[in-house]
Amino acid sequence: MVAGASHRCPVPVSRCLPLFLACAVLAAAPGRAQAPGEVSTPPASLQTVAPGVYRLGSVTIDRAAREVRFPGAVNLIEGPVEYLLVGDQGKTHESVLRTGADPVQVHTAMLLLGVGKLTAKDGAAPDKAPPSAIDAGYLATAKLPEGPPVTILVRWRPKEGGDPVTQRGESLIDNTKTKAPMSEADWLYNGSYFSEGQFLAASDKSFVAVITDPAALVNNPRPGHEDESIWFAAARRRPAAGPRV
Repeated sequence: MVAGASHRCPVPVSRCLPLFLACAVLAAAPGRAQAPGEVSTPPASLQTVAPGVYRLGSVTIDRAAREVRFPGAVNLIEGPVEYLLVGDQGKTHESVLRTGADPVQVHTAMLLLGVGKLTAKDGAAPDKAPPSAIDAGYLATAKLPEGPPVTILVRWRPKEGGDPVTQRGESLIDNTKTKAPMSEADWLYNGSYFSEGQFLAASDKSFVAVITDPAALVNNPRPGHEDESIWFAAARRRPAAGPRV
């Protein structure tokens, strides 16, 4: 989700919902060297909501639950996709979900939980940087980024005042090759990278990529991440239309 924010095509929003990135790894061990760009102290704009719960812009950090939460919206209900989540100014023409959250704030939140770049070599550009419009030629030889596992959950209220419903993010995508939903498994948090002084997740509005995209914060490690033709929005399993939340 969102390398090279060219070819953007806004799509009407059919529903808003909160999105969750739940860390599936332990916090980084104490005493290690700080990596470039890593946050060692909370940023000044971080607000305390409750004990162990903080807010950075529209991003909520729950240290006890090891969750990063932020609002989003259903973007596509059918058709081919290459991303699960992009920014409002990202590649919305090929993403199931979109969000107005700041990629830098999401990445900062993950770093505050101890998830993110851990070594000096991390944060550098990959051997083969993606083109502005990722194509089959790039995907054929692109290396999947590395990173710790995270779980993506999508939560919404089917009706005003009703109980929230939660489902895994991958359940919103179908694999036409296997003729089944995307397999239930964790994603990997690679944390994007810097190029010519720019944090690409921020400039490209890259959040969660279904195909290999090192500029995205999160990538899909499942078989088929190198194939842009097999992933489609799962219209039957998407959240039902309803009021914004």
